[in-house]
Amino acid sequence: MSQRLSIIGAAAVLALLAAPTLAGLLEVKTVHFSTCTLTGVEHGCILAKGDDGVTYNVTGAVRGLKPNQWLQGKAIITDRASFCMQGSTIDNFVSDKDQKQVACGE
Repeated sequence: MSQRLSIIGAAAVLALLAAPTLAGLLEVKTVHFSTCTLTGVEHGCILAKGDDGVTYNVTGAVRGLKPNQWLQGKAIITDRASFCMQGSTIDNFVSDKDQKQVACGE
């Protein structure tokens, strides 16, 4: 009986120690964009540089988005795979309320 309690106690201690690690895995990372979109190397792929300077795959994140369009807002960075093979994929894009109207070159 006491051996069983020791095992349960050890399991509880391990669960407490692992909790911060698991919380780090569930952390949601976001990125903000204030940029013109770019054409990816794969047909139909659209990329954009985040304000952090990293290139992201924004294909499908915004309905009707095309290359050379202004993109301003924030999104969640995902680990989802994409046929584009460039940049981290984003999801749940939300436009900034104070959108600038910026013309992008063709």
